[in-house]
Amino acid sequence: MRRLFLLLIMFLAFKSFSQEVDLKKVEKISSILCDCLKLNKEKSDTIRVDECSQALIDGLSVVKNESLKNAYAQKSDTYLQRKCLEYARITLNSFPASDVELVSKSIFDKYNRNALNNVLGKYTYTDFIGDTFEVLISKSLWVERISSSNLNVKFFINKNEKKLIFEESNHSFFNDFYKKGEKIEIRYKQDSKGKLNVIFNLGNNIYLKKRLTRL
Repeated sequence: MRRLFLLLIMFLAFKSFSQEVDLKKVEKISSILCDCLKLNKEKSDTIRVDECSQALIDGLSVVKNESLKNAYAQKSDTYLQRKCLEYARITLNSFPASDVELVSKSIFDKYNRNALNNVLGKYTYTDFIGDTFEVLISKSLWVERISSSNLNVKFFINKNEKKLIFEESNHSFFNDFYKKGEKIEIRYKQDSKGKLNVIFNLGNNIYLKKRLTRL
């Protein structure tokens, strides 16, 4: 059910976690859930989530320590958002009012490959769980900061390759979502409403578009 899915997402997003996690087990549990979602595409999102989330529940049933169980749940959620297109699509579709969405490779290919020199400045956008981010695009850095806190994620800008290079974050989600030194290909386009639309190529056929509003 959709309500169950939303509660699961909130649970995964905000619980604290232990560091005693076997990442291979996270990958295995997540892969089972992702395969289930892909194999049941003909069903509605609510039915798929209701049926396939049982894989995560079953996988975590052997973990008796609640803190460790929370850690597995959170890291599985992060892994799925980055590695599983169907999971990412269902997650974002559940929060349609945000400034982020998934797009196709064909749309990505139509966007501007130029460097970011013409769009330097400060921007803002709202992500799918309602957090507002402030974005600073400078000649060498791309920094996103959650407005309600001091948590941020920092990238270096590789001008030659038109890519962002993940440097660091003081938010646990982003440190799991990206790997230090990882290169993310981006392309952008300004629309008629003055929005700066930037698409992140995250791999696994996941193209995440952010609609940025200049401050």
